[in-house]
Amino acid sequence: MRRAVRGSARISRRCQSVTVNKGWFRPKVQIERVDLERYFIIVEDPSHFVWQNLTDIKDIEERFQIFDQNEVERNIFGDIVSRFPEILEYSLKNLDSHLKFWLEMFQNSSEYSFHLKSYPAACFHLDDGEYLRRRNEMLEFLFSNFGINRKMLIRLILAYPKFFNNEVEEISTKLELLKNLYVSMGGKNFKVFGRTQLAQNVLILEKPEKMADFMDLMTKTGLSSEETLKIISKMAGVLPDLALENVEITMNLLQRELNLEENSGIKKICLEAPTVITLSPGTLSERLKGLRQSGFGPYEILDHPDCLTVTGQILTHRIQKLARLGINPLLENLVGNKDEWEAKADKLNSESGNRPKNARPMSPAVIRPR
Repeated sequence: MRRAVRGSARISRRCQSVTVNKGWFRPKVQIERVDLERYFIIVEDPSHFVWQNLTDIKDIEERFQIFDQNEVERNIFGDIVSRFPEILEYSLKNLDSHLKFWLEMFQNSSEYSFHLKSYPAACFHLDDGEYLRRRNEMLEFLFSNFGINRKMLIRLILAYPKFFNNEVEEISTKLELLKNLYVSMGGKNFKVFGRTQLAQNVLILEKPEKMADFMDLMTKTGLSSEETLKIISKMAGVLPDLALENVEITMNLLQRELNLEENSGIKKICLEAPTVITLSPGTLSERLKGLRQSGFGPYEILDHPDCLTVTGQILTHRIQKLARLGINPLLENLVGNKDEWEAKADKLNSESGNRPKNARPMSPAVIRPR
């Protein structure tokens, strides 16, 4: 494992599995292993087009100068190039603009360096001056319409860099459609609603029709506009990628397996555990099978539909743990996320007269002489 020359910074925990030499490049090119090691660069895939096209170490030197001017250390530069060699073909002007943008976004130098080397493909998405312009305009648009703070904006860019290549005018039109749908359901505070949705998945601004289609499906199920809005609010981040065809199949499967002859049953599931209808039919079938094998019938499942959000493996673990504590594993005692369930199990354990899990060891009795 090699170490950085400057200070004691470690350049990478990854093993050097290949040898860098001029044989990888065109015969006339004189780029040796030592040339790349000077910049802490590890070539993991010598067939990558960047390494095949590299003809002069000067290309690396020029780009390092841009990084150096923007407060990026040599070993961090090497880590970025190792993970995302495409930046060696970026124009110096666009590279400088990318770095200045991130230097302004991060107010902490360690966070700046960490994110550049951890997410280089997102931080340096596209060698295109127009993209840089669109990204800046989109940030202003999101801030003015939703009040999204700097930290969340950074997270959105890193998660969805392609979204920021949209023109603001196009997204603004779709935003109006989204807002009208929200108001039609009786919504009162679109800014808060939108911020909650975007925090999970900004692509809802690209696909407002997904929300419209989902509203239609819920209406067919017998849910009111207000009830549909409650469901959508609980499904932040899911709608843009939701395949409604699968949702309908899943809902039909629930009706069949739980003997739901009327819409009231499926409405109850949608309202109390909306993420259940987003499960794939295969996943849902496995969970229903696991619940039946554990002795739970359709009526119990319908009374506690959130049990379907728990995987079969976790369900089995919880049943076994409660059984070891001498507690009857009722379905209502098996639901909830990890923290919720652990708190519930501790409470049940305490109520049953057992010692709490984190209780201090019992001290030996002290007999005082008379």
